[in-house]
Amino acid sequence: MASRCPQCGHPVSPEATACPNCPASWDEEAGPYRSRRGSGVPRALILLLLGGGMLWAGWKGLDFVLRWGGSESANSPIARFVRSRGFVALPPSPAVLGSSPAAARPAPLAGDADDDPDAAVMISHDSRPSGDWRFQGRVFDLVTLKPLSRCEVDFEDPASGKRFETSTDGDGVYRARIPALPRGGYAVKVRLGGYAPSYLNPETENVAGMSEEERRTLARDLLHSLDGPYTVQAAGGEPVDTDFYLAAAR
Repeated sequence: MASRCPQCGHPVSPEATACPNCPASWDEEAGPYRSRRGSGVPRALILLLLGGGMLWAGWKGLDFVLRWGGSESANSPIARFVRSRGFVALPPSPAVLGSSPAAARPAPLAGDADDDPDAAVMISHDSRPSGDWRFQGRVFDLVTLKPLSRCEVDFEDPASGKRFETSTDGDGVYRARIPALPRGGYAVKVRLGGYAPSYLNPETENVAGMSEEERRTLARDLLHSLDGPYTVQAAGGEPVDTDFYLAAAR
């Protein structure tokens, strides 16, 4: 066998199959010599694969952060640079669109509930009804039929004792918009200085068509009446018209 290494020229014994000075080795079947490092996958290829994998992982991580990291990350300088170069297909941030995330959310289509047979309208089981009740009307002198201004019109919930107050204008007109009640209605009190606290039952028909003497008789009866306040309640969104007639306290 060779007395010197074919690669570095270092003296070797005839029986040796590897150089003690360099990585070369040889045998009779493989030829003059072969490098120990020449077997297997080259180190450069391994390093190339590892480096490429690390770059890919880093880029995917950047993509994830910029996509789902919130408006601050999506509008950062790095995100704007990446978006301008087209490296990653990022969705525009809310600041770029000029709208809030809530505004960008698509609105439900009208008629979806009707088109879906399984869809149901949610009904609240709360005993408190939704919306307000609206009341309006006028207050008159029972005898003269003149409209009375500055009358206090109180609506009281008998269950809770909560009161809502309004007053009549120069034409004797009052208007009120108050919370709806789960059951029953509001007791109405009408007060004006110089008039009896009781008023004619609003369900009395054709008061204006009565003679003045008939109205005077009703007024005298009201001065001694012990009737409680009239109760009003509404249904739906339409206002309820109720007129009141007061008797002068003489």
